Amino acid sequence: MNKYVEICDLKPFPNLKRGGLNVLKKTVQAFFGCNAIMIDSPSRYAKKKLGIDISENIRRGCYIVDDNTVFLLGRIIYNNKTISALGILIKKLELSHSTKIFNVFESSLTHKLSNSYLHHFRDSWHQLGDALIKLVISNYVSKGYYDYNKTIHLIDFMNGLRTTSFEGQFFSTGIILTRSHYAYNKKRGLNRAGDTYPLVKPIDLASPKPVDRRFWYLADGKTSYFLCDRRLKITQLFTLSEAYQNTGSYLDARLLPATLKGGDVLFRVQNEKEFCVVAHSGLEFVYHENQWIFRDYNYIKHILAKNIKTDDNVVLSLIFYLLYCAHNSISSIIWIPEDLDKAKFLIKNWNKFIRGNITISDKQHTNHIIRVLSSDGATIIDKAGQVLFYGCVADTAKTRIKGVKGTGETAASILATNGISIKISQDGTIRIYLNARAKPIQV
Repeated sequence: MNKYVEICDLKPFPNLKRGGLNVLKKTVQAFFGCNAIMIDSPSRYAKKKLGIDISENIRRGCYIVDDNTVFLLGRIIYNNKTISALGILIKKLELSHSTKIFNVFESSLTHKLSNSYLHHFRDSWHQLGDALIKLVISNYVSKGYYDYNKTIHLIDFMNGLRTTSFEGQFFSTGIILTRSHYAYNKKRGLNRAGDTYPLVKPIDLASPKPVDRRFWYLADGKTSYFLCDRRLKITQLFTLSEAYQNTGSYLDARLLPATLKGGDVLFRVQNEKEFCVVAHSGLEFVYHENQWIFRDYNYIKHILAKNIKTDDNVVLSLIFYLLYCAHNSISSIIWIPEDLDKAKFLIKNWNKFIRGNITISDKQHTNHIIRVLSSDGATIIDKAGQVLFYGCVADTAKTRIKGVKGTGETAASILATNGISIKISQDGTIRIYLNARAKPIQV
């Protein structure tokens, strides 16, 4: 069969519907933090609902419908021809500013669907979950630089280290995959903001050997990292310079913008709950609480700056606390009211125990602010970044919220009737409520 037909009309489609379709929907929604709709007749749907004729370019798999909507086609290729496709409508606020990840996602989905079709979609429940996301990550960071199979091997290897302990304790560690060892050795006038030291004996990750816990414990994944070449051989240890450690922001420490260049990729084990892959572009792929999450920090900065209208320092500090709570399983609600005079109308009680205010951009109060954020109730912060009140309880009688929500989500929705609120859950999910009527943005 070489003629295009809707995927719902394929004979093995019931296997996909019973198996992988629901897995794929959950995977897409968790990965992008979006609302996703699976469409089993994408050609008819696109023409009728979106005004798109996919037959004009059957090899195209990504359509930016508007700033909030992306239409993806996971194609099925057989005998070098596109014979069918699965549509995915992704809806989330202001998605169109970064399209590369969607192109990589749809090409990876095409690969998985085409292979699964050969097995009558019986393996789709397995192929369209974590296996798909690992292929997406590998294709994103590897193209033009590395063999994607070796990158997937590194993802599996490092994720396995996440649950490895040394002397009874879990530990952090990290590795940088690079083709530019000369840059890390400060040759040709290049510098990666640190110093490199050769190992006594190279470590070959491509050959199956027992994990040397003592070896991996020596790089902390925060200030020191092992260097790995494209053959998956570790020959050096890299440490960030003291000057860079002291002057860089929290995001600098997480994304290493002065270090990761070209095709460099960072694999970091944060703790027993979290493992991440950081691309040189600053995009991060996080495995947290048994699911993959894609984070674009420029997107988060854009959303916060646009809706809070404050300076970059406050936004970056706010992002630090959001991520700190998310990575350390701290449940918290942060509220930035638009009208402070009317703010007390929405809460039953508020707490304050010092005269004057501290600001979230003041690093000397970091530990104190973390404890404030982890206390029960919402923390109120103004647009200048000043922490005004903590332990605030929303008055649920003051407004109606449609739908069934948890206590924290209900409170966050109520507070968003005046300004914006942010809910961080213990599972690491961050939801930004821009107003009480719209669904929150998950980042």
